[in-house]
Amino acid sequence: MMIDKDLRQFLEKIMAYANRTGIAFITGNIYGGLAGFWDYGPVGVEIKNKIKEAWWNKWVRNRDDIVGYEGAIITHPKVWEASGHLSSFNDPLIFCQGKCKKKHRLDHLIIDSVNVKEEGIVVEELSIENLEKIVVDKNLKCPECKGDLGKPITFNLMFSTRVGPVQDTSSIAYMRPENAQLIFSGFKNVTDSTRVKMPFGIAHSGIVFRNEISPRNFLFRVREYELMEFEYFTNPEKTNECPYFDDIADYEINIYSRSEQIQKFDEDYVTMTVRDAWDKKIFKNLWQAYWLSLFGKWFIEELGINEKRLRFRQHLESELSHYALDTWDLEYHYPFGWKELMGCANRTQYDLEQHQKFSKTKLQFTEQVEGGVNRYIPYVVAEPSVGLGRILLTVITEGYTEEEVKGRKRVVLKIHPKLAPFDAAVFPLQKKDNVSKKAKEIFQNLRTEGFVVDFDVSGSIGKRYRRHDEIGTPFCITIDFETLNDNCVTIRNRDTMNQTRIPISNLSEELYRNQREYQVQ
Repeated sequence: MMIDKDLRQFLEKIMAYANRTGIAFITGNIYGGLAGFWDYGPVGVEIKNKIKEAWWNKWVRNRDDIVGYEGAIITHPKVWEASGHLSSFNDPLIFCQGKCKKKHRLDHLIIDSVNVKEEGIVVEELSIENLEKIVVDKNLKCPECKGDLGKPITFNLMFSTRVGPVQDTSSIAYMRPENAQLIFSGFKNVTDSTRVKMPFGIAHSGIVFRNEISPRNFLFRVREYELMEFEYFTNPEKTNECPYFDDIADYEINIYSRSEQIQKFDEDYVTMTVRDAWDKKIFKNLWQAYWLSLFGKWFIEELGINEKRLRFRQHLESELSHYALDTWDLEYHYPFGWKELMGCANRTQYDLEQHQKFSKTKLQFTEQVEGGVNRYIPYVVAEPSVGLGRILLTVITEGYTEEEVKGRKRVVLKIHPKLAPFDAAVFPLQKKDNVSKKAKEIFQNLRTEGFVVDFDVSGSIGKRYRRHDEIGTPFCITIDFETLNDNCVTIRNRDTMNQTRIPISNLSEELYRNQREYQVQ
């Protein structure tokens, strides 16, 4: 495909870096790999798990109005019939009729082959017939072999499988393409087994599968990934009663609304407060405004993402899914353009109504009100949904830095200390018994206190620093001969390379303090 030279170089560099440092590898690479599927190495799995833990702590454990749920990867096929996935979870596919015979996702091929912004083409608005017309009018060819392209078709993205020993139509099942339907089909399980009160959310984190036509851009578009999301339910008569709105109302966000897209606004976004956006009727729902802004704040302040590279983009009406009243994407400016980092849809009552209809099971919420009982199908005002791998890619993209230090290149991953694979690394200056023994003692004490720490004795101190700079370890602690006399150690900051001598007794608090006070550079 027509990939910008700088972008290709960036992707090659990041993928080589990810392989070299143990972040991620194409799966089955000893056999040539399998496109769209990735394994995570020792460093990648630590960062990934810390992001997941941060998400779960923030949005489930530390809130009184959200509970967790974990559904099966393979569920009853009727779930996907009721949700509409069997009939409408499709992408446009086109085949090369030339030498290579490769298949391409048509909308992506057009975006890569045509200057859509300059020509005013909004690919998301176009039917498959109109996409085909662009191929014909522009005489587009296969980007791989320059062969002719065939007639496009729609392609369902769900992976199918078989359940049980008998291979017939009754044994067909599907790998879940999203977690949301497990929440909706399990809604009654939650309300029957807990004391939740409206408004409330149900959160789910787990692996999903989408048979992408053209997986690409490293971890950005893949076929298997972990999706973290929740559905936030309200009384349908109280969809704009958000008691927490004032907490976030004066927070400034970058907005790229529907009207700005239609008018071909020159800038990437407009900055305004959440309250101003609400007053100007840009947001249709207070809860959606609240959750989007809260997540934006989380990405910036707790994950260390630069606010100038984040914006909220409203979906055009033609982009909206069949279930959505309104949808916004929190987009990040990757080297390959502004792309979705997180989505947030207002799903209305569509899903619960569908599952009630297909299952013939009441999915109403019951609450005591003055004068009796009120029963209704809850309304989903917001569904914040984000891929864990996509956050990891964003963190790496944001943090990967090449610097020149004393005439030599330094590669450093400047990520938030809370997300680093190690909280600190402990280096004995010498391998001699007393120094090494003291370093081991400090290492074990830090582990006991809950820190994730690496003990590194291999190579010179400079090489050890560079090794840990490259994987994002925020602090390196050196134990030398003086430590045996003064009970002090040298702690070195990854980003600034500044070194400070502190008492061992202050070490834990110094690490905690630096984590708390970390600022995006």
